[in-house]
Amino acid sequence: MANVEFLFLDRPTVEALLPDTPQLLKIIESGLEAHGRGEVVLPPKGHLDLDRIHNGHFNILAGYTASAKMAGVKVIGDYVENYRVGMPSEIALLTLYDPATGAPRALLDATVLTWLRTGAVTGIGASHLAREDSRIVGHIGARGTVFGNLAALASARQAERIGEGGRYH
Repeated sequence: MANVEFLFLDRPTVEALLPDTPQLLKIIESGLEAHGRGEVVLPPKGHLDLDRIHNGHFNILAGYTASAKMAGVKVIGDYVENYRVGMPSEIALLTLYDPATGAPRALLDATVLTWLRTGAVTGIGASHLAREDSRIVGHIGARGTVFGNLAALASARQAERIGEGGRYH
């Protein structure tokens, strides 16, 4: 019987492998385009609702992309009060699989990837939908994805100012 071996990537390793923001935006946009061409399978996300028991829940996202020849399942714990214990409110784990055999290929901390992918979609949307002369960003919310949103918006739209609580920075 063949051994099943897979790569494990912790958060520091994932962060060290990340492209810069403009390249990340290009990668995510190519994925969105592939989805539009039907080359990506994205079923509706699932939920494990523990809000009444533990004030948190899990989002379960699965997908397949033909270009990478990879299937994956991401589980995101969403616990808004994690700051009380020094943890981010969203913590994600991604497993990648060979779609031809179902064998796992990688297990990685996808917390930062989740924040950055969400932000990239925001930035890509702004690059297509915002007025050409838009240079001020206002953002409501302070969870992990705010960093990805602001980085992507600043890169996609060359933001000059970021508004926070009525102040600009």
